[in-house]
Amino acid sequence: MSTYTELLELIDTAIKDILENGQHISRKGRTYIRGDLEVLMDIREKYAKLAAMEASGSRNFLARTTTIIPHRER
Repeated sequence: MSTYTELLELIDTAIKDILENGQHISRKGRTYIRGDLEVLMDIREKYAKLAAMEASGSRNFLARTTTIIPHRER
């Protein structure tokens, strides 16, 4: 499984590619549409937060917590 930091790098590469080459490509009479820049920017924001949490070591915060159920007397 890729880390959030690795996925963030892939998203940045996709955004850079769209900015440099555009979202629409025509080849041999066919038009192809790449990823939507606005959607990628929204995804990037989410993964930037996750990558920051991963880097700080708080990624598994919930995995380390314990659920305590209070004792009830009958």
